[in-house]
Amino acid sequence: MTISGTGLELGTLTTAGKSANLGIELGTNATNGVVVTASSANGGLRSITASGVINNDANIANKDGVAESYTFASTANPTDSSVADFSATDSAGAHEVNAVNQAVTIYSSTRPEKTDAVNDDVTFTVAATSADETAAASDYSDTLTFTVVGTF
Repeated sequence: MTISGTGLELGTLTTAGKSANLGIELGTNATNGVVVTASSANGGLRSITASGVINNDANIANKDGVAESYTFASTANPTDSSVADFSATDSAGAHEVNAVNQAVTIYSSTRPEKTDAVNDDVTFTVAATSADETAAASDYSDTLTFTVVGTF
């Protein structure tokens, strides 16, 4: 797996929201393709100085009392497999991230695919929206973990 870039920068968040993308290129000889998941180490964008977490606070323990939004989404770009019956699926919309280490499937494929270093197989998008009540801080961050599992 190759990830374009070493991080995502959302800049200064507003109530209008911000997003950033990473391109991910995969290659596998797994007979039934791969499944790629992304998970959040913090269950949202966490600030140490403001003691806050940017997420939507729905049914979670990490509540700070302010309902914002923090989502993962993806778009599949399956253009590099020549295997018959190949198909790829993306995240099918944005998924609110509210739990620590909650795995969100961002890509899956059904057959082997080559690494071509030209066309990313999936574009991963992180988006966040603050609220008027979001505590001001410059250290909101998260650590993302990507897991790739071959399906045989």
